[in-house]
Amino acid sequence: MYAVIKTGGKQYRVAKDDIITIEKLEGESGASVEFGEVLMVGEGASVKVGAPTVSGAKVTGELVEQTRGQDGIELVRSVPDIRIEMAKASWSVSQCGYNTAINAICAQTPSLFIPCKERERREQFVRAQRLVYWGAGRLLTPYHLNGASLANEINQLLQSQPRKFRFDLHGAENAANLIVRAAYNSEYLTTAGDALSTDTKPPN
Repeated sequence: MYAVIKTGGKQYRVAKDDIITIEKLEGESGASVEFGEVLMVGEGASVKVGAPTVSGAKVTGELVEQTRGQDGIELVRSVPDIRIEMAKASWSVSQCGYNTAINAICAQTPSLFIPCKERERREQFVRAQRLVYWGAGRLLTPYHLNGASLANEINQLLQSQPRKFRFDLHGAENAANLIVRAAYNSEYLTTAGDALSTDTKPPN
């Protein structure tokens, strides 16, 4: 028999004598704990699914030990302004998504990029390559990712500073201005081989 329980906002599949690691629970080692949010119970081919929980079902267990996180490391699930947090950080690790890349550029924080290996998200790899070329960070491919390589790259980050550079991040505004100029100036834009008329004045 097995069950799927929910605790600490996460779901776990458990069976008799299983030992699992979950979010912190109150209590001392050896204490009995009870999980009332049972989402599913199964035994052989028989499965009972709750709506959302299985009525009357519960799972009990024993608290084996309380562990604590690594000193000096704080897990924050969300922040109001990631750019401010990155500017305060000693280094950052990301998959080099578009927003993260922009924030890394603006904050100029030593950054390690580990792009996703999925083909449909190859733009992360291309973006990371360009940022590394410009001196904005380091690249660790997902094919070479392991504990030793990650530790080595982070150690390298701690010993280096990103190159100082400036990017124009007002691409949309600049593009709009070029279009307006082109629409009223035959030197910038031609359509079907004929220059646009410059008799019409730009709007005020």
